[in-house]
Amino acid sequence: MANRKYPDGPTGSTDNVEVNLSLGAEHEVLSTNGDNFASSLGAEYEVFLTFRGPNTRLNFVDCLYHAMDGAGIHVFKDDEEIRKGEAIGDELEHTIRNSAICIPIFSRNYASSAWCLHELAYMIDCKAMILPIFFDVEPKDVKLKTELYHDALQKHKEKFGCEVIQRWKETLEKVACMEGWDLKYSGIVAEVSIKLNKRNNKLPDHLVGIQDHVEDVMHLMDEGSLDVRYIVIHGMGEILNSNPQELYDSDAGIYQLSMRFRRKKVLIILDDLDEWDQLSKLAEKPDWFGLGSRIVITTRDTSFLLIEEETQENNVQMHFEEFKIYHMGELRQQHALKLFSRHAFRMDSPPHGYDDISREIALKALEVIGSSLYRQSKRLWKDTLKKLDSLPNQKVHHQLKISFDMLDNAQREIFLDIACYFIGEKKIYPHYMWKALELYPKSNIIVLTHKSLIKVDDDDRLMMHDLLRKLGRDIVQQENKVSGKHSRLWCPKVALEVVQTKRCLKHLGIIGARVQPSKLFGSPHFDMCAVPSAIYGMKCLLSLKLEGQCMQELHPSIGEMASLTCLSLMDCYRLRKLPHSIGKLRSLLELNLFNTRIRELPKSIGDLKRLEKMNLGYTRITELPNSIGGLKSLLDLDLQWTDITTLPASIGYLKRLRRLFMVYSKIRELHDSNGDLKTVEVMNLRFTQIRELPNSIGRLESLLYLNLQYTEITELPASIGHLKRLKRLRMYGSKIRVLPKAIGMLDNLEGLTYHDGRNIDITWPPLLWELDIFCDDPRSLPKLPLGLHYLGLNSVKSPIEQPPLSELRCLQNLHRLDVDSCKLLVRISGLPSLEKLERLSIFSCSQLMEIQDLEEMESLEKLSIGECNSIERLLDLSKLHKLRSLSIMECKALQSLPNLPNSLEYLFIANWSSIKRLSELSKLHKLQSLYVCHCESLQDLPDLSKACHLDVHACPNLGSLDVLESCWWCRKSNPRLFSRRPPKYG
Repeated sequence: MANRKYPDGPTGSTDNVEVNLSLGAEHEVLSTNGDNFASSLGAEYEVFLTFRGPNTRLNFVDCLYHAMDGAGIHVFKDDEEIRKGEAIGDELEHTIRNSAICIPIFSRNYASSAWCLHELAYMIDCKAMILPIFFDVEPKDVKLKTELYHDALQKHKEKFGCEVIQRWKETLEKVACMEGWDLKYSGIVAEVSIKLNKRNNKLPDHLVGIQDHVEDVMHLMDEGSLDVRYIVIHGMGEILNSNPQELYDSDAGIYQLSMRFRRKKVLIILDDLDEWDQLSKLAEKPDWFGLGSRIVITTRDTSFLLIEEETQENNVQMHFEEFKIYHMGELRQQHALKLFSRHAFRMDSPPHGYDDISREIALKALEVIGSSLYRQSKRLWKDTLKKLDSLPNQKVHHQLKISFDMLDNAQREIFLDIACYFIGEKKIYPHYMWKALELYPKSNIIVLTHKSLIKVDDDDRLMMHDLLRKLGRDIVQQENKVSGKHSRLWCPKVALEVVQTKRCLKHLGIIGARVQPSKLFGSPHFDMCAVPSAIYGMKCLLSLKLEGQCMQELHPSIGEMASLTCLSLMDCYRLRKLPHSIGKLRSLLELNLFNTRIRELPKSIGDLKRLEKMNLGYTRITELPNSIGGLKSLLDLDLQWTDITTLPASIGYLKRLRRLFMVYSKIRELHDSNGDLKTVEVMNLRFTQIRELPNSIGRLESLLYLNLQYTEITELPASIGHLKRLKRLRMYGSKIRVLPKAIGMLDNLEGLTYHDGRNIDITWPPLLWELDIFCDDPRSLPKLPLGLHYLGLNSVKSPIEQPPLSELRCLQNLHRLDVDSCKLLVRISGLPSLEKLERLSIFSCSQLMEIQDLEEMESLEKLSIGECNSIERLLDLSKLHKLRSLSIMECKALQSLPNLPNSLEYLFIANWSSIKRLSELSKLHKLQSLYVCHCESLQDLPDLSKACHLDVHACPNLGSLDVLESCWWCRKSNPRLFSRRPPKYG
């Protein structure tokens, strides 16, 4: 093996070697004359290793080289690959240029090598994929933040000149910001393998949008790890598209599996598993297989995989941490459109004129419909779209129905209810009805989620794929045809027709006559001034929702609907009273009167012994009857935006009450009997006129959330310290300026919002991790708890030129920082010291001119800047390789976007009056969404990747003048165009 020879390289002498370095138009050229270079480099390499020094080579590089070589990776190690007698200039550059991955290994003396620095600069010129390793240095050394590399570069200055040195400095800084590794060989080899697979493997044309999933699963596989690992790929049937396999019981087979593979590293694929028994016969225990083995499982249902608690109960020797769960979601919209286009047009995108209709059909059914529309007329396309809206495709229907058929009766009922009525609704709303029917909603919602038939989003709303919704409704329609019964009516027109003609009313069991206000509100044909009398004869009806109708009263015979569990009259804006017979609805679980004109409740309301949820929000009610104490089962009471000034003493009899909402009500005081509400978990008094809390507040032993924002309360009672379960306390906007020392007694308090006054010596609760402070003078702030994950700093009025928290740098666990309405804030610095900071929001800081070192926040994922009108420029963000979301709103002095990183997925630009053009965005291949609104000077938009969704409005030069109710700036500039109805809290 011949050593590479150059003046300051890793090995070899410097005899008879001449180095000439010159700068060309695009990159520098290094030519070498010597005797010991290889004659030819031969085949292309996959990985190019560059390093400096024999210690690096002997102690690390050789081990890494052999680990990669053992994994089948073709590696170029620059001190052994060039044969005798060949100059290396062109050949070496050719090798770097044609290597899939370049790995510079930064050691303490790396920068002392001009050769290594030249190689690194050439990698940048070639735009190579660079994956650095920090051997015995830190990224800050390579960024020239310390003297180590800085001094080495200064020694090169006399020989190579300022221009070359400056170029090397920029190169080092750029590479140091790239994601690198520590010294675990196995992890490096696994990562390189994944990157090579992504670059080299050519997936079949019919596999679209799969590469990200492949990479995610490969990360879970972690080939270099020696543990035995179970990879579970989980998704609904149509996504996984698998075929069930039958497993046969055989004790002898189990024995052979456990013995023969005990010392072998194996890969086992188990397709479409749905029972623990199947897994236990094939791969029950990790010790059946050798180190590094992987068992890949595909399933529609993860509920059969025993979690740790279930494992203990069933005495099964397997632990949940050995499973790595990967949820295989549906195709992204851009991938769905691409796949559809390949089937329908034999190209990657729709031709002109077919964009919108293709997008709609692609979201409903892909390959089957796409292939059938190939070379068909546009009229047939439109007919197909209408058909898809009413009937599911049979092939897709059959595939999805496999999962439905595996459900038990209770799970099927809940699935069908969601498909017909509750998509987008909060989970709690139908919960009461399902509970009354003994459908066990708590456990069965979990089962449906595990089977990928539904989702519960972050707002606790029930969600379902369009194809599954169509499947559920089709099943109900088929049942109606076969039995002649109507179990569910979701189409308002059909529901009204059935009620008026009295067809099949005696069979209408689960849900009926639910009129959607979004579809019928204001329609003269469907608005009902009186409820058809036939409805009152529906003795089996469980849920009646007549929302947004113009009826003025309910007939007393409604009391005869003995089975009714849910009655919703929300938005019936002319309804003024309820009949006394309402008290006869002894099965009623939910009563929703939100936004009606009802002025009082009948005394019989207290007879609803099973009622669990009552919403009186935005009614004209001024007081509650004493009989309210008879609601022994009540869990939720909503009084927001009512004229109620006080609660009756009987409120203390609500022994099961959990949530009490009085937001924007006229309540002035709380009775001592409120302290008897031992089960209350949530109490929201925001924007009420309450002046003080009674000492009895300390008896609310179950209270988890207390909101006192914008109340007239001036101090907290000492008994507040008795709320041992309290997790969230909100007080901003109230007149509370001093926190009692008892605040430190709140052992479980996690989140606190308050307006600071004189609390320098406060003792913080031990578990506090979320703190939102509104303070006039930062000098009044106490020392912050070091465990904070979230800090909000608001309304600082004193002049400051840096973060007003002197110990901000000590908050090493901080993940999110919000700075809002600090009018005299001029400069923010020190942010890179917050190494874990992922989200940064800066709003309404009118004099803020500079955010220093923003480009060094390597963990930052989301950045939002708004209403900061003194900022003229943002620093280069291209090095923030984890940044996924950027929002810029109403920054009038800002002239242009900064350079953006390739990791960016979401870009939001709003009310930016000075911006005329956006910078080049087509290279942001991960950009999924660009939202632009109220940019009146914006002349045009740059080219975008086809995968990016574009949303533009209120930009006159772009031809968009529309006004949207959902847009805050539209509402701000057009207040009279929109309803002032308050939001629905809780």
